Amino acid sequence: MRRLIQAAVLIIVATFAVVIGESTAWACSCAEPNEAQSVEWSDLTFVGVVVDIDRPLLSQSSGDDMRVHFAVESVSKGAQTTEVTIRTSQDSASCGAEFVEGTRYRVHSLAGRTSLCDNNVALGAAPEVPLESDVPYLWIAIAAGGVLVLIGIVIAMRRRRATP
Repeated sequence: MRRLIQAAVLIIVATFAVVIGESTAWACSCAEPNEAQSVEWSDLTFVGVVVDIDRPLLSQSSGDDMRVHFAVESVSKGAQTTEVTIRTSQDSASCGAEFVEGTRYRVHSLAGRTSLCDNNVALGAAPEVPLESDVPYLWIAIAAGGVLVLIGIVIAMRRRRATP
């Protein structure tokens, strides 16, 4: 009986040690953010509004790229443009920058990419900028076509059975 009590106490203590000692682990770690370094290292620095975010349909990992489409308001470094698409990992654990549609950002990118470590700054909501549609028309059309094909197969099978 004594060994049973000792084992139970050991299990309880080990459980508390694991739960209390738990901390968040980050796969991405950045040096201390510095605005001047971010501008220096980037080839494009701009202020723009996120109008659409294209996430991969079939994601393999958190490191898969998503594409963020911006309506550019001003460019402080790089070629002048009115719209730009920037790639980033889709998860912050893989150093992906987090963006929200309809929000204005100051973005630093190099070769069309940005990350959590690039010192991008959210500047607030931009309700005056129209957002792109997120309705997946292509997938709706494919699904509708599949349903029509299934209905045709069912009708053909019923007619075949009804014919003597």
